[in-house]
Amino acid sequence: MKNIVVLIVMLVSVAGCNQSPSEFEDEEPIKNSEEPDYTGVYVEDIQEDRLIVQPLATDPEASYPVYEIYVDEHTELVGEAARLDEIEVEDEVEIWVHDKGAEKEIAEKIFVQ
Repeated sequence: MKNIVVLIVMLVSVAGCNQSPSEFEDEEPIKNSEEPDYTGVYVEDIQEDRLIVQPLATDPEASYPVYEIYVDEHTELVGEAARLDEIEVEDEVEIWVHDKGAEKEIAEKIFVQ
């Protein structure tokens, strides 16, 4: 009798382990806005509505990615520059974007060091 009770408890416990997809699976992950999406990058070019940035080239034989980050009226500038026209080529920046990896990444915040 004791074995039957233990077996029933185990079956109920295992049945409680739901193997179906989570109801939250389709939701976007919560973005940790404390961490920048791009850090240790330098401004290579400044255009009217975007910055071209890339990591500091430490190996002359390596190739480094270049990122095109768009700026709009909602982009917050902090640090050494309060406006886009105060950012200079070779400034080191940290950048937070709305949707990292999107075709057109729009900066949420730019910190100029």
